Formats: sequence, structure tokens, C-alpha cells
Amino acid sequence: MTETEDFVAGDAGRITRGISAVGMRLLDIISRRREEQRRREAEGQREAAAALQERQNAQRQAATELIKPALDPAWRDAASDRELATAYVYAEAYSQDNDLARIVQERLGGYIQERHGDLEGFVDANVDSGDLERVPAPTGQPSATQERAIEAREQAALDAVAKEQTRYERILAVAGDERADAWANQVDVIGRERADRWLQENLGEDELAELAKWEQWDEAERERGEAAHDRHQAAEADTDEEREQHEDSAAEHDANASEHEERGDMEREGSGQFPHSDRDLKKLESTNAEAAEALRRSKPGRQEALTTQVAEGKKSRQGRARTHGTGRDRDRQADRGR
Repeated sequence: MTETEDFVAGDAGRITRGISAVGMRLLDIISRRREEQRRREAEGQREAAAALQERQNAQRQAATELIKPALDPAWRDAASDRELATAYVYAEAYSQDNDLARIVQERLGGYIQERHGDLEGFVDANVDSGDLERVPAPTGQPSATQERAIEAREQAALDAVAKEQTRYERILAVAGDERADAWANQVDVIGRERADRWLQENLGEDELAELAKWEQWDEAERERGEAAHDRHQAAEADTDEEREQHEDSAAEHDANASEHEERGDMEREGSGQFPHSDRDLKKLESTNAEAAEALRRSKPGRQEALTTQVAEGKKSRQGRARTHGTGRDRDRQADRGR
């Protein structure tokens, strides 16, 4: 090897050793930074875990103070329905890992069942969704009451969608696809209330009456479904009190359904909240002079009170019972088949 080659080789070695030293220092810096980052993350996790544990302990202590009085029979007798239901849902939430909560849930649940007949129905009726959202879930899973509330919210959302779809289909049948689509678009943009006002301004009286008729009959069907559900619940009831509650509820739904059916019939015959032609008025006069006279005295924009007036008059004269299978029911079926 020549002198020049020796010089080059020696220089290359020095450069290589220099690069290696720099690389080692960089690796060392990176390693220390990573270790520091892991240390900070571990500290943060420990602090978060401690804060969570502290919060859970505070929640547990608060829940204990809230449910402990429910062991006293005198407190249960003096407590309001809301206080009983609230104590129950907190005891229920902690019953899996807390003996006091388990005992309170058992005793308070038995008390409510004996006094009111329907434990789940009582609790659901006396705590709202906001109350339940504040109840902790120490096991990581919602309690039975919270599960029912979640299912009820989901079902309500589905029912609302179905109701909107039904209304769209009614508008489509009455007003055609152009105005129905315009209404649906306005619901998305400006909200249901303002979209409905737009629809009222863009439908004729006969169209409004036809739409109102179907809305009343649809509501009557919904009430009949609720009544059927209550009658089924009454048949499955464990106590006379529970059975009577469901029977009373069924009777109320039936009465509401009859009222909606009456109002739908009034819209169909021209005596509802949207007046029809003079020909319809004369036809109405031959069958219901009182309604015809009230309709004559009504003014545009004030007809809604008329519907209530005539319907309430019919209720006071005839009661709330309804006989099915009449000629009017057959007429309604004919309308549905159009």
C-alpha cells in the first residue's frame, strides 16, 4: 500500500469512528427521551387511576349515604315516590359488589312491589333519563333500570322515525310528490313546526281536511294498540291492584282512540277544523244540525277550537264508549281502500 493509500485509509477510519460516536450519542439521546416519555405516561396513568379511584370512592360514599335511610321502615313510609325510586336505582347500581346496597335493593324492592304492585313500572315512572345518567355503573355495565331506559329511548327514536314516515306517506297521497318532498326537505332545514306551517299555507282546505282525517285515524290506531297492550298486561298481572291499573289505562286509551276517530270522522264529513263547501255544510246540517251551526259561525284561522267544541259536545252527550261495526266504520274502510 502506498503512502497516499495509507493516508486515505487512516482518514476513512477516523471518519467512520467519528460517525459511529455521533450515532451512539444520538441513539443515547433518543433512548433517554423515550424512557422519559414512558415515565411521564406511567405517571399520568397512575394519576388518572388514582383520580378515578378517588371519584369512585366518593360516588360510593355518596350512594351509601343516599340509600342507607331506606333500611328504616319509617323513612320508606314517609318518602315520596321519587325518593323511593331514586334510592332503589342507586342500590341496584351497587348491589353486585356492596352488601348494604344488595340488602337495600331487596328490602326496598319488596316494599315498592307490595305497595304499588309493579316494581319496574313504578321505578321507571319516577326517575327520568337525566337522573339515570347520573347513576354510576361501578361494574362497567348499566343496571336493569338503566337498560330499560336505554331501550325506551331507542324505541322512542324508532317510533318517531316511523311516525314521520307515515306523515310523509299521508302528505304524498294527499298533495303529491312535489309538495311532499318539499315538506320533507324543509323539515330537515327549518324544523318540523315551521315546515308544517309552510304545508298549511300550500294546501287547500279539502287537502288539509283529508290530511287531518288520516292523522286523527292514525292516532286512533296508535291508542287502540296501547289499549291492547294494557289489556294483555292486565291479564298477566300478579295482583288485583296491578290488574286494575292496566285496565284503567286500557280504558283511557280506548276513550282517546274514540275521540280521535270522532274527529277523523268530522274531518271526513266536513265538520272538522277545516270547513268544506256549502254542499258539504248542507249535507252535514241534515245529520248534525248543531255541528253545522257551529261551523257557520266559525271563521278561517279559528276552526281548531271548533273541532274541540263539537267533539267535547259529542262526548258529553254520548259518553266515551264506542260501538264498532257501524256504517261509519264501513265508510272508513272504504276511504282506506281508495
